[in-house]
Amino acid sequence: MIRTGMALRLVNLCFKNTKLVGTRHLHHSSTYGKFYTNRFYVKKCSRCHSLNSLTLISCFNCSNALSDSDIRFRNLDHICEVSNSRKNMRGPNNVNAISSGIGIDAASGANDVSGSGLENGVNTSVLYRCFDFTIMLNRNPSAFIHLSAFPNGTFYDIKNFRKSHIELINKIADRCTLVLSDVVNGKVDVPGIDRVILGKLKAVISEGAKDKSKSLKEVFKNVVWGFNYPNTHCHVDMHALLPPIVSFNLFKTPFFYPLEKVLGDLKNFGRVRHYSPSQIRQMNEFDEVMEGVKASDMKMREYLSKAQ
Repeated sequence: MIRTGMALRLVNLCFKNTKLVGTRHLHHSSTYGKFYTNRFYVKKCSRCHSLNSLTLISCFNCSNALSDSDIRFRNLDHICEVSNSRKNMRGPNNVNAISSGIGIDAASGANDVSGSGLENGVNTSVLYRCFDFTIMLNRNPSAFIHLSAFPNGTFYDIKNFRKSHIELINKIADRCTLVLSDVVNGKVDVPGIDRVILGKLKAVISEGAKDKSKSLKEVFKNVVWGFNYPNTHCHVDMHALLPPIVSFNLFKTPFFYPLEKVLGDLKNFGRVRHYSPSQIRQMNEFDEVMEGVKASDMKMREYLSKAQ
């Protein structure tokens, strides 16, 4: 009986560990004959230096082909550093504004704050920061405006979310909407933004008083919200993208989890469920998520085409 009990405990332990590795996406490299997990390793693009999960065969940012030779040990990235920093990295006047010192680092394509905006080498392109969460510009934007929003502290990926985090996630989304509004209305100056598109968007919104279909509220219905799993960073971050979309690689099946699914899973199951094999097969036949993103992109382009 003792041996049987020990055997059962051993089987349960092995099953538990296998499940944990499975949810973190175990990757086998035939080149090196080794196993890697996304928690400790990442594929670094040789062209644009973007970080990619091990399952990707092309860079989400520049579509460059990725192979096992691009696998690198995962270091602390800018999102993880900012989320755990105790420095005050908010913009001027302690509001959701960004320093005018932001520029583009030609070597990495990263948004950087110069002068007093740089705290101990940590990138501080932060648009909003409070005790609970931070919102900053995405280093590799996939849309006209691309925000990265994340809870402060330690959240590795969406698997760390529980039902109690629903309120926090909703607060982050609400604040992202306000930040987007400030950027569009010119209250926040983002030097890297496409001024032509911004001008057209302002022209469309200015007609919102007469035509409600062109109001800012209607425009923001096209914002794309979601997370990537496996996560490319050491810390979870939520994407808030205002089209036009520049690259659709971010939304490839089955790595993009819309905010609606994340909140729905947390409410119904208390945790985020990854896509099942049957769901992935269905998405390969008809990707409802990607089609929704493309529809938002098309609607936004139609808005901009009507600008006077």
